[in-house]
Amino acid sequence: MINPDGVLAHARRLAGSGRGRPPDADLRRAVSAAYYAVFHDVTDRAARHLIGSSSDAERNRIRRSWSHGEIVSLANMVVARAKTIAANPAAPMTKELSEWGPLGDIAARDADLVTALRLFSELQEQRHRADYDHDARFEKLTLLTACQDAQRARNLIASASAASREALFTLLTVRRKDFRER
Repeated sequence: MINPDGVLAHARRLAGSGRGRPPDADLRRAVSAAYYAVFHDVTDRAARHLIGSSSDAERNRIRRSWSHGEIVSLANMVVARAKTIAANPAAPMTKELSEWGPLGDIAARDADLVTALRLFSELQEQRHRADYDHDARFEKLTLLTACQDAQRARNLIASASAASREALFTLLTVRRKDFRER
């Protein structure tokens, strides 16, 4: 099983313990690993929400069904909804979000969850740069900040209200057309 704590610890080790800039490959892999720590935390929590009493093997199969894109898409929808609510608490939901009733608003009204989802989205953007942008440069500070953001996102998800987490994980579930492994 992929352990988000282990993935984040790996990212921190790649930063090195001394002064100086780690090799570029270590910086890139570590930025990517920081994102993956949050991704695997979210999919583990979502699978436990969906089928918590099942075996680890069954939950892991469900975890493999969620794509990065669909999780970040939902994260961005919730963050956008939170901004809309902050500007106008009576604003109607977007058509896409209104299909799921009050779940979007329940998630969007929890500041901890919204901040965690924003950090998740930002970490995914950094991961894409680290993994695919040959011209991108990374510094040790970038990596250390990514590790801090990943830990903060995980802590905020854990401290978010049970209702908002349940709304988020339910949205992840009901938006799936199938649960085949990818």
